[in-house]
Amino acid sequence: MSKNSISAEIFKKYGLPSVFITIIFAGIIWILAHFAAAGGSNVSVLWGLVEYTKKISIPHEVQYKSSQQTKTNENETKPQTVKDTVTITKPLLSVVKPLIKKSQLDDTKFQPISIFTKHNITEKNQNGFLESLRTSRKLRELTAVESGKKVREIPTGTYFFVFGLFLYTYDHDENLLANVLDLVSDRYGSPNNYFEIQHTFDGAYHLIGYINEIQAVDISRLSGGIEKDIIISIRRWDQMTSIASIPIDRIQISKTRYIQVTPELEIKVIDMKVR
Repeated sequence: MSKNSISAEIFKKYGLPSVFITIIFAGIIWILAHFAAAGGSNVSVLWGLVEYTKKISIPHEVQYKSSQQTKTNENETKPQTVKDTVTITKPLLSVVKPLIKKSQLDDTKFQPISIFTKHNITEKNQNGFLESLRTSRKLRELTAVESGKKVREIPTGTYFFVFGLFLYTYDHDENLLANVLDLVSDRYGSPNNYFEIQHTFDGAYHLIGYINEIQAVDISRLSGGIEKDIIISIRRWDQMTSIASIPIDRIQISKTRYIQVTPELEIKVIDMKVR
């Protein structure tokens, strides 16, 4: 008798309830038969209505060891590659430093300095004082053949004059010196239009001008870090009675203009930041 004949005969004889009972009974029989059978043996339920071969189960420990052995074998047979390595022997700062703008690094070179100033300058004593300052620095005036050259071409140990309106800084300049070096020197210079520059033997360039006494006291000592605002005049007048000798490379920003002292008198001045 076939499997289909057995099922049909049971349904015909006992009806639908018998089918549910048979299914439950078959399930119980199948569970018992499945767990009783050994791995790899044939399991048959309900006279062969359901038949299959039970799978052989492998313990978890064996599976784990087997997978580890497989990985080990793969690592043994797989060619090993060595990546190129780069060793940085220089300090990190030496790598980063070129990426920093020069103007940012220049803060380290501005050491505190004292600014030479002289108070109570009058119309009568100003020329005598300027002569004594030049003498103390062992400076000479330009020769005829030296005049008209660019400032950068003028030797040390000299004093000369430059046109006042050209003493300004551009936005990209580090300080006023970047512009002054390309100005044309004058041997004498008009006192109303030219500032005196003193090129000392240490290579420094000093701007000579007149400032307010309070500001003169304030800038007598520059820290190198804090910028100070001052106004320097091309000539002496009542509100500017002190002389200052300012190193031009310490002048960070410089803008020229005229001020009206009286209806008849205009004086050239420079607004600047020094440090």
